[in-house]
Amino acid sequence: MGLHTTSERELCDGRVVIYQRTDTMTAVWQVRIAFPGQPYIRQSLKTRNEAEAVKLATKLYEDLRYRHESGLPIRRKRFEEVLDLYLGNLAQEVEFGQAKKKKLDDHRKMSRYCREYFEGRLIDAIKTSEALPGFRGVVNRRPAAAIGLRCVRGTAIAPTLFG
Repeated sequence: MGLHTTSERELCDGRVVIYQRTDTMTAVWQVRIAFPGQPYIRQSLKTRNEAEAVKLATKLYEDLRYRHESGLPIRRKRFEEVLDLYLGNLAQEVEFGQAKKKKLDDHRKMSRYCREYFEGRLIDAIKTSEALPGFRGVVNRRPAAAIGLRCVRGTAIAPTLFG
């Protein structure tokens, strides 16, 4: 048992551990999931009921295992994380002469609108049907192509910043 845990219980052949923390005010169940070659995934299950915690932890494990087996990243990224990675890579390309500074400047300007609208959203959860109409309103009804947006696999919307 960990330093600040109590009522620890292993599931799924030890790959999933649910526990309650003793150093918090609420006694909600937490989960720790292990995948080979990956850091632990820790998350609150937001319940005080052990039976419900077992169900939630098992479901979370199955969802993550599916992602892992499908070659998808286990840890999902938020829009702003991906945007910052892209802009950092583009800055390096400019530094090494592989891209023009104007491109970086233009993409930084466009990213303000994208960041404002998509901030806090998971990148793979952004759908065209929900994002495009609202996003157009943010940029004063300019068409999506004019601000660098395109459809990706017919469901997700992402700036051409990532393509």
